[in-house]
Amino acid sequence: ESAQEIEILQQAAVQAMGKSKSGDVEKQYLDAALANNSAIESTQDSAGGVKVTFKSGREYIVSADGDVKEKATYSNEIKELLKVKNNVSPYVNYIDANGNTITCRVLYDASSSYGIEIISDDIIKNGEEMEIVILGKNDSNPFVTPSAFDTTGITYPQNISDSQKKSAASYNRAITTLNEKAQSYVANNDGIVEYARCVGTDPMNPADNLATYYTVNDETASNGYFKTYGYNSKFKDAGPDSWDQTRLRELNLQSASGSYWYARRNIDTFKNTKFRVEYIISNGTPGYTQNICYIDSSGRMNEEERRTLHSTCFPSYTNS
Repeated sequence: ESAQEIEILQQAAVQAMGKSKSGDVEKQYLDAALANNSAIESTQDSAGGVKVTFKSGREYIVSADGDVKEKATYSNEIKELLKVKNNVSPYVNYIDANGNTITCRVLYDASSSYGIEIISDDIIKNGEEMEIVILGKNDSNPFVTPSAFDTTGITYPQNISDSQKKSAASYNRAITTLNEKAQSYVANNDGIVEYARCVGTDPMNPADNLATYYTVNDETASNGYFKTYGYNSKFKDAGPDSWDQTRLRELNLQSASGSYWYARRNIDTFKNTKFRVEYIISNGTPGYTQNICYIDSSGRMNEEERRTLHSTCFPSYTNS
């Protein structure tokens, strides 16, 4: 029966992608393709896919690219093994997409509102090399380009260079970039991990859905130059904190063999208007920030390059 359900979903996903302008599986088109099968319910998944439930009780995740995975269910015995007791977190080994074994710890267990989530116990390695994510002017993500930063209305008296535009675009896309790096470790169809996110994102909704942009209304303020030179609504606002930082401290999991990105934007207006991303240093102290770019009092944009290691959360397929 499971094979038949997967075949139904695969065919429906192809139809949905054919109707979608983006070429991705969208819930409305998937629902239309499944309209003749009254035994199916679907909900939008927090990672951008669609969760489909059959009356058989089996659940599947149809990802945006049409991949179909059966959602694993854990026995009570497994849930007990993965339970955090007296703030002691169990160890779990996860085989990633590169065939590497990532030693993980349980960050949230089945009793939490997030379901079971495991996190890499240390900085992630690919083979013997520690994984580094670069933000700023040398960000290698293909979607971080000079043209990705909108300069319309900016009146800085000199041209803004491509590297400066790229730094700004890197800041705006930083959370998505870090989540994509986390997702790259997920082994397809492993039946264990639903998706991955960078530590510091919202466990319930890790995608970067922030729609507000930093604005200065008073030109006489200490950074009034921000409005004067037309930079309003060009840089995404600082993001809210997630529960991760508190949880890491509770379980004494915050330290690592190197500093690692904590996926949260931060804006500092002392002297210059600095657009930053947070990180946690190796001893586990949070609240440190890396400048990705900044605007000075003359209206000049300054680019930066920041190289920091990566730590990943792996939310499990089970949320019960």
